[in-house]
Amino acid sequence: MSSEFHNQQRRIDQDHERQRAKLQKHETIETWHIEQEEAQRGNIASPEEADVEPPQPHPLVRLWKRLTGR
Repeated sequence: MSSEFHNQQRRIDQDHERQRAKLQKHETIETWHIEQEEAQRGNIASPEEADVEPPQPHPLVRLWKRLTGR
């Protein structure tokens, strides 16, 4: 009975770790593997959940796009 409790507790801890890994960058090999498993299942995090915004294009690139209309 004790081993069943420990197995259940370990599964709960792993589920919590998976949830934390979805919200953060990978910090360890284990969380990296969890991210890879989630990606293989099709649960890919959307860019809106990222904590960093993409860099803005260089001012010359923005000017070129306005001039050429691309």
